[in-house]
Amino acid sequence: NIVESVSGEVHVLTLWVPIRQTDRRFKYEPKTARAWRAHSIRPKLQMPETSLRDPSTQLQCRQRGYNPNLWREEWPKSRAEAFADYVELIEDTQPYLDCFNWQSQGHWNLFYDELQKHGHWQKSLGEIRRETVGTDIAYKMKELLRRGVPPSWRRHIWMEILGADTIRAEFTQVPLRGEQGVMDYRNLLLAGAPCRSDAMVQLQEDIVGASSWETSMAPGALDRHLSLLSQAQGVCTALIAFSSHHHIDCLNYAAGNRHHHAALYSESLLVLAFFLIIAQGPDEQDPGHPVEILQGQQPPPEVAEDADSARAFWMLYALLDSDAYSTYYAVPSAYQTQSAPGSTMQLPQMKDEAPMSSSLGAMEDVWHLKLCVSRYEKDLWVHLEAVGFQLPTIFYGAFLRLFAFSLPYPSVFRFWDALFADIKEPLPKGTTPEAAQQASRRKPPRRLLICLAFGIL
Repeated sequence: NIVESVSGEVHVLTLWVPIRQTDRRFKYEPKTARAWRAHSIRPKLQMPETSLRDPSTQLQCRQRGYNPNLWREEWPKSRAEAFADYVELIEDTQPYLDCFNWQSQGHWNLFYDELQKHGHWQKSLGEIRRETVGTDIAYKMKELLRRGVPPSWRRHIWMEILGADTIRAEFTQVPLRGEQGVMDYRNLLLAGAPCRSDAMVQLQEDIVGASSWETSMAPGALDRHLSLLSQAQGVCTALIAFSSHHHIDCLNYAAGNRHHHAALYSESLLVLAFFLIIAQGPDEQDPGHPVEILQGQQPPPEVAEDADSARAFWMLYALLDSDAYSTYYAVPSAYQTQSAPGSTMQLPQMKDEAPMSSSLGAMEDVWHLKLCVSRYEKDLWVHLEAVGFQLPTIFYGAFLRLFAFSLPYPSVFRFWDALFADIKEPLPKGTTPEAAQQASRRKPPRRLLICLAFGIL
């Protein structure tokens, strides 16, 4: 019997041939699997590079360009040959992703069955992580998150892992699905629309520049890109309104005295919102929460129009509200004032001299990267310094965007599966503040960004 491999799959090129090989059409068709593969991608080789689409998201692929210096031990390939290899690589990506997603779906189904046996069926993954620290369930969940989340479940699992569902419950008890669930998000959009702050002006300028992310002139592709960009703009507008004390009455706040960070807008927030919306897929393809599916419940009702944007808003706010990334996207504490008069919630207000963006956290991580390279890769460090290559020119922006636009779309989402899991990893019960501080120094919450950058170098 064939045993399923839990670490990978074997891909075999196969070619189906007709039974009657005397058919005249068979004479002109390829005779080998490799030749048939080349025959199937030949139409795409005649198209411009800007027309290549990512098979998983149907968005424009990043252009790689041509550099003959990449071939050091053999004669350089021509531009056409290098482009053909790139097209074949893109075509081979989708079968691999389908195979991986099918395998990941099976592992997550088994994990949810185990949660049901232990009585954790109706709890969120974030709550389960806090209650099962140090147990086998917590270890399995961590391994599953590192191996990847099924794409159709990312919108729900990311909400729970980041604690966005918990933060949202502090403001309103209305479920996110349905028209009432996104009403608070729409109220923030209405409140932020007339705002004329420096952050809103910068957002308008960034939207103009972001329209060039899609260079294809195909009407369908351009319309879809502008639609995604409009949703990302709405998420940033809601964040700006949410961070202003002038709009604290837009929601029915029930957070008590909990302190919240104010968003410090930069173009990186727009990029993250754009990718968070893409990762969730279209609203009509939401199969529902994994628990609802595995329980055999009926398909979910019609999803509200702004449901994915509302989830992206709460996930992005949970990201900047965390201690790990507050130095990336939140207003520094030195520029915050007291709460608004008459407010029961400690919502920070920005002073007039507060910066519109901050670079403290990202530059700190670039400094850590420099230390790692100079300590463990001395020859590489000497070579980079000799040619005048500065690490901040590449990795400062990559850190702020969490490697969005630096990696292919599926790789970014796979990386975020592990990244989001490490942001709010709970400590064992009874951990003293001194032990928690030592654990933070030993395993910094943003270490995956530095590790990936170090691996790239």
